[in-house]
Amino acid sequence: MRRLEKPLDDTIAVFEKCIERIKDQGLKQRLEACKQEIHDASREFDSKVGEAMLHTMQPSNMSNGVTTDEMKKVYTNRMAKKLAPGREYYDKLMSLPLFGKCPLCSQRTVSTLDHHLPKAHYPTLVVSPLNLIPACQDCNKTKSEGIPRYAHEETLHPYYDDVEGFSWLKAKLVDPLCQNSCHC
Repeated sequence: MRRLEKPLDDTIAVFEKCIERIKDQGLKQRLEACKQEIHDASREFDSKVGEAMLHTMQPSNMSNGVTTDEMKKVYTNRMAKKLAPGREYYDKLMSLPLFGKCPLCSQRTVSTLDHHLPKAHYPTLVVSPLNLIPACQDCNKTKSEGIPRYAHEETLHPYYDDVEGFSWLKAKLVDPLCQNSCHC
């Protein structure tokens, strides 16, 4: 995994940009009424992710009559879609990896944003920049919609975890023809 600079964009600013052109005033009012809930969820995520405590975040439903599907549409139609009002933030996140390589596998080209905690279970985090990781399609699909139940099930996060200098594998070569205990 490759470390990425943590995005500094405020979740509420991103959310407001995404919903600014909603014509259905009832929907817009219900979404606007969720700002504090979205802010609180993003702050909780930020405080817990670096400490491997995301498993303590409870999956949530939205309040004020906003459905999970409506929140998913905020991301899909108002952030990820070309010419969407929040597309500038999507593009900014997509441009974070060096040479456009997926920070999760370092092999393939970034082609999507992965929701670190899935939008189906955490709709308050659908447009939170801290929850959105640029990734290749394969890494995004492999991770899927699983949620951690314990600390050891949490996946590494490129904005918070720096493992680039960590030795993952050590080996010792042994010459089977060597008769003495030398380190050839």
